[in-house]
Amino acid sequence: SADGFPGLVDDPWLNGRLTTLHACSDLWACGAAVESVQALVTLPVAAPSIQEDLLVQTLAGVRSVIEPLGALLLGGHTLEGRDGAGLSLALTVNGRVAAGPWPKGPWPKGPLRPGDVLLLSRPIGTGVLFAAAMAGAARPAWIDAALVVMQQSQAPLVKLLAAHGCHACTDITGFGLLG
Repeated sequence: SADGFPGLVDDPWLNGRLTTLHACSDLWACGAAVESVQALVTLPVAAPSIQEDLLVQTLAGVRSVIEPLGALLLGGHTLEGRDGAGLSLALTVNGRVAAGPWPKGPWPKGPLRPGDVLLLSRPIGTGVLFAAAMAGAARPAWIDAALVVMQQSQAPLVKLLAAHGCHACTDITGFGLLG
């Protein structure tokens, strides 16, 4: 899985963490465990000491997610954004679906079947909320509350969902409620 985006907030550590959780969620939605990550960090033009601090803090945010999973940061690449762009992070995340009687391979995104239960593991609408923040229309408390939820790893859900027979799953941020 590969994913990335420019920073949502000014904190490079938090952006590293949020981007990593977002990238890992694609694998978790397939029933997979994260094994390794490669990072592509684009740094703004700045003094070398500032760039170094941005890189160190960004990668520390990445590691805050993957180290508890036993996953490795294998390396990657660093670029300097000379077009005036700010700090950004893109990740390639690799994982594996556990072998066993259930599931037999990655979970599909659907379709749901009659009698299935739709489970939302967290509130939806953070994209709309952050768009409102960029337009100056969101209260700071709303953003703070969203960031608390967004920092929570959903890795523990993989085993829980597998134990209860999950047969369809999606990461709503990429595919929406209808998969």
